[in-house]
Amino acid sequence: MNLHTYGEKLKNNGLVEATKYKNKFIPNILYKYNSLLDYRYVNFKEENQKRLDSLKENKVWVSHYKKFNDPFEFKTMTIDIEKLENTEWKAEYIGKPLNMIKNMTLA
Repeated sequence: MNLHTYGEKLKNNGLVEATKYKNKFIPNILYKYNSLLDYRYVNFKEENQKRLDSLKENKVWVSHYKKFNDPFEFKTMTIDIEKLENTEWKAEYIGKPLNMIKNMTLA
C-alpha cells in the first residue's frame, strides 16, 4: 500500500474512500505461527496451554507493547501535531484510538 496515495485519498475523498483503498491491501486470513515450548522453559505446560486455548477460541495473543523484543516498536506510532494544525483533525481525537491500540496488548 502506498501511504502517500492513502493520505491523498483521505485528504481529497474522505475517510470512506481512503478506507476502501486501505482494505484492498488487507488479507482475508491472518496466520499466526506459534511453536510449543518444552521442559527448558519455566511453566512450559501452562504456556503451551495458553497457546492452544487461544487457537480453540480463535484469538490472537500478543505481549504488552512495552515487552516487545524490538525496543523501537510502537515508538513510531505518534501524532505530528504541527501537521494537524490546519486540518479538521484534532490530535486528541486521533490519540484516543492510538492509545487504545497500545493498551489492547497484554501487560
